[in-house]
Amino acid sequence: MSQDDLAKKLDLNRATISGYESNTKTPSLDVFRRMALLFGVSADYLLGLTEREDIFMDDFDDKQKGAILEVIESIRKGFLEN
Repeated sequence: MSQDDLAKKLDLNRATISGYESNTKTPSLDVFRRMALLFGVSADYLLGLTEREDIFMDDFDDKQKGAILEVIESIRKGFLEN
């Protein structure tokens, strides 16, 4: 994603995004929260406190959540069998 794309999605200007990347600016808590939601990751992941990527399923209905969980369980079983 380009700086311009991210700036548009967060309703910021490209220079602000550039400042975040170069570590000369720090996002507000609101912007930080919106980044985590945009990328579908936890705040801890964005901060580098964990390498664990969480999957947020808030936007899925129960049927979709069930299908995702079935796929995950199938993958887990596959790894355990090998």
